[in-house]
Amino acid sequence: GAQPLYTLELTLQVDGWGTSDVLEETFAFRDLQVPLDPGTGARFFQVNGRRVFVRGGNFIVPDGMFRNTKARCWEEMRLHAACGLNMVRLW
Repeated sequence: GAQPLYTLELTLQVDGWGTSDVLEETFAFRDLQVPLDPGTGARFFQVNGRRVFVRGGNFIVPDGMFRNTKARCWEEMRLHAACGLNMVRLW
């Protein structure tokens, strides 16, 4: 069926400076579970009731938020996807 979409409107206010940034993002909730396999005791992921094999990597955001650009973040995510990763851990 149709996936209901929600809109997040986020405004970052800095004391003494006013609005620093504004973000509007559309997103959807899904059923995500991380149960234990009764046979092995290992954790696995289920998305909307379907088992998903997770191939993950780490991404350490460069320079906090100061010299990082949106283009650089997208390039980093593109490289993760090119490696066949479907989950990224942000540090």
